[in-house]
Amino acid sequence: MNIKYTPILRWKTGEKTCLENLTPDVSSKIIPFVEVSPPTDPSTEDEAAEKKLSKLISSFNISWENKPFYLYLSNDWYTNADSPNDISDIYEDLFQNINHPKAIPAFDITDEINISNIANLTTTNGVCLRISGDNFELLKQSLKNYVESSWITPQNTDLLIDLKYIDEEIYPKKAVLTTAISDIPNIGDYRRIIIASCSFPKDISTLRSDIVNEFKRYETAIHEISLDLQSKFAFNYVYADYGPMNLSEVTFFPYMVPNFKIKYSTSDKYLVVKGLSLKKGGLELANVATSCRLLVEHPQFSGENFSYGDNIIATIANGTNTKSGNLTNWVAYSFNHHITLIVSLL
Repeated sequence: MNIKYTPILRWKTGEKTCLENLTPDVSSKIIPFVEVSPPTDPSTEDEAAEKKLSKLISSFNISWENKPFYLYLSNDWYTNADSPNDISDIYEDLFQNINHPKAIPAFDITDEINISNIANLTTTNGVCLRISGDNFELLKQSLKNYVESSWITPQNTDLLIDLKYIDEEIYPKKAVLTTAISDIPNIGDYRRIIIASCSFPKDISTLRSDIVNEFKRYETAIHEISLDLQSKFAFNYVYADYGPMNLSEVTFFPYMVPNFKIKYSTSDKYLVVKGLSLKKGGLELANVATSCRLLVEHPQFSGENFSYGDNIIATIANGTNTKSGNLTNWVAYSFNHHITLIVSLL
């Protein structure tokens, strides 16, 4: 399996639509890491909540049929858990109900409860352990303990080293990454070492609306460092990122009045075209078309035939597409282009 890339995605409608519209050549080269939030408050037991949960469970085999992905649950799933058994039961029940042939369970490296329960998941797809935040100092001892306890087998385990936000000050992150790689015992035995980062700007609220705003994409620097470390330590490296996503972005609620935006990735930059607010008609076709034309005229636009997302942008710009879409659609277009681009670059 020639896996080049692990995009880290929230499992929402836009992201699902993005995956559904990737070409077979692109989808065969990625393993998405999907962060799943509960569709309702986990304590809610009414009929509507059951329907939403049922829809979530079926969505994996619809949007990503028979293709591998990492299944990671947000902490919200465990809010009402009263015991360690409750925690492992929550993950196990959902995992078995999803019943996806290529789902790979994914946990934080500090999640000993779920990691100790891996054998009960009745899967032969292995496991992914995520290392981020303050967990780097626990990496070496945790892996040693899990292997000695026979909870994981390195040959069937992927490690996601998640650097989260990065910026132009790359050296501190380089030091963290280098230390983490050197701390992994027998690193060459692990199935994959996935290295992730994110440099999409945290605040784009003050951007100009009559130009294509440009930001340097610092994930490329982490990629170069990772390739050097791969050469030195001899492990199976896979690139990962969060794409055009603000990690601090709050969930959208109906009372919010955001601006229409197009987020677009290039080999070395993030491009952002800021349109009008929704309250002022930002999603009206004329306004969306104006933003699309700005992007299409940019020298780093990939072209109408590059991806599903690019085709939408180009056809709205030239007037042959009269559907402006909604904010969820534009998440799909942005991520579809981004994933296609990254696979083409690796």
